Amino acid sequence: NDENLEVKLWDEFDNIRKTITDIKDPRFVNAKNRLIEFYYDIVFDVAKQMHPKYNVLEVDELASYGVDGLYGAIDKFERERGLKFKTYASVKIRG
Repeated sequence: NDENLEVKLWDEFDNIRKTITDIKDPRFVNAKNRLIEFYYDIVFDVAKQMHPKYNVLEVDELASYGVDGLYGAIDKFERERGLKFKTYASVKIRG
């Protein structure tokens, strides 16, 4: 179930984030990359929506810019606020 996997990935990421002192720690990098992989479809969805407005760029190019927004969204997301990550990330990816 995707919902269970999502919770598991966030739990793992949050637990590692609380214990590390270096963001280059392989445990942190791996946990973050798993979240990136899980949410990568959001980046493409946003890129497809934005493509008509920025049609000088291909969807893949827009998506590559959007990945930076996804990384930032993961770093700044506060689960305890009760927001849905997909909604939060979509805004950051557009930025």
